[in-house]
Amino acid sequence: MKLHVLTRKYILEKAGVNTAKMTSISGTLKWVPVMILPASGQPDKASFIKSVIADVDDRSKRSHFVAMIDAIFSGMTLDDFSEHFANCAVKYKVAGKFEYANKVENLRELKHGNKDRIYLYPYTGKSERYLFFLEAAHKNQEQTEKSVKDRLGDLIKKIIDEKL
Repeated sequence: MKLHVLTRKYILEKAGVNTAKMTSISGTLKWVPVMILPASGQPDKASFIKSVIADVDDRSKRSHFVAMIDAIFSGMTLDDFSEHFANCAVKYKVAGKFEYANKVENLRELKHGNKDRIYLYPYTGKSERYLFFLEAAHKNQEQTEKSVKDRLGDLIKKIIDEKL
């Protein structure tokens, strides 16, 4: 499994956000933001980036997306970034649970607005703490669909099996 380290600027640019006047986030990241690369090794062909381009396609969605990206990058400056979301307009919550290798695993989501989501998986590896960006979505319903949970659950199983 090949990983690509993500930057806030790269993610926002893929969403069509003009980053020229973007303010920086202070602090050092204690988590490594990554996405899984496809077999081609091309970041722009990764499923996360393809979902960003497909689903973050208007001004309102971009506004929600920027809020979520800024919140998670600010949170990643903390050891436990879930604490960052206690009093935040962006919500960080469990989108689905499943058991794998005798442990309950959680698919997480950032939520801003009624329909905009970013699916994540925090993973503590042997030497690094990774935050996997799995998919961006603009949903038509509150609950995460079973097909999404199953597809992203399979990705999480691959991450776990990789033993990074």
